[in-house]
Amino acid sequence: MKIYNLKDLDKQNNRRKDIAIKAVKKVDPDFYRGKRKFDIPRKTEGKQKILDRLEREENELLH
Repeated sequence: MKIYNLKDLDKQNNRRKDIAIKAVKKVDPDFYRGKRKFDIPRKTEGKQKILDRLEREENELLH
């Protein structure tokens, strides 16, 4: 059975995370950690209109 050192695992994870973030920023320069897929506009105009309407109705109910 192999024994893992937590420091080594953290270093590997951080290195992989940095590589992944660099790759994403090449595709989407506006990327930030924690950005959710549904924060971006939809490609389908009809769906985006529906989402905008639902968001507007939700804001009206909250205020």
